[in-house]
Order: sequence, then C-alpha cells, then structure tokens
Amino acid sequence: PWSVLYYIGVFDRIARSYREKTLFSNTSLAFVYPVIVIFIGMGISKFKLPQYIIPIFPLTALFLASWIDSFTLRALKKANILQNIQYVLMIIVAIGINYWAFPVQNHILTLVFIIPGVLMLFKLLQKTDSVKNLVLKGVFVTIFFWLPFNANFFSQLLSYQGGQNLAKEAN
Repeated sequence: PWSVLYYIGVFDRIARSYREKTLFSNTSLAFVYPVIVIFIGMGISKFKLPQYIIPIFPLTALFLASWIDSFTLRALKKANILQNIQYVLMIIVAIGINYWAFPVQNHILTLVFIIPGVLMLFKLLQKTDSVKNLVLKGVFVTIFFWLPFNANFFSQLLSYQGGQNLAKEAN
C-alpha cells in the first residue's frame, strides 16, 4: 500500500534536490539511487525472478520513513487522504476477487478476514492525522489484503495453472 507514496516521495526529493543543486549530495537520495540501478538491471536482464526485487525493500522502507518523517501537518493530511483512497480501493479489490471471482470455500476464513477489516475500518474512521495512524492503517490493509489472498485466492488459482482444470476452462 506504500507504492504510491514512495513514487511521489522519489519525485519530490529528486525535484527538490535538483532545484537546490544537491542532486548528488543529498543523503536521502542515497536510498533511491540503488533502487534505480536494481530496476535498470532487472529491465535489462533476461531472467526476472520475483526474488530479485527483495534487496529493494529495505531501501524503499528507509527512504519512505525519512520522507514521511519530514512531513508538515498539511503534507501528513494529504498523505492520509491519499492513503485512505488507496486503502478503500484495495479493500474493494480484495473483496471482489475473494468473494466474487474465487468464492471462499471455508466460512471460518470469512471470520478471520473480518478481524483486520474491522481494525482497519476503525483506523480509517479516526480523524487523527499522525504518522502512527498512517503506518497502522498500512499494516491493517496489508494484513486484510494478504490473508484472503494467501488463504483463499492463491490456493484456488493453482488449480487453473495446468492440467485438466485448465483444459476444461479453455474448451
């Protein structure tokens, strides 16, 4: 759920560093340059395995934390609004995929999905604009998105990755 804020932060810091003529001396951009190199390397490479992206995660987390830490109250409010919109869209996608496209087979899972959903809804309805609230909402939406996809969607999707089920659907 942090990707949109990350890209906004990268463009903001690069633009600010360019205006201030500190493009190569800005320490917060030290977390951005390796990510750009890894993305270019992955783009050039003929093999694009998912585990190649793992070195990017700590760098992006450190950059995003330093960028969010520099927020003014006005910027924090804008970030909260942007994240709330993104979270609502992610909830709609998660519910749509897990209950419409791949219906839940075990209804106990539905109860398990409700717990982070209620916690996230509580955080979304809170009016406090704080970094703690911003982070907690991100954690809850990640759990809400991750649980149903790992417990329901991926297990049902595997049956369509080859063999008889795929042949039946294709014919």
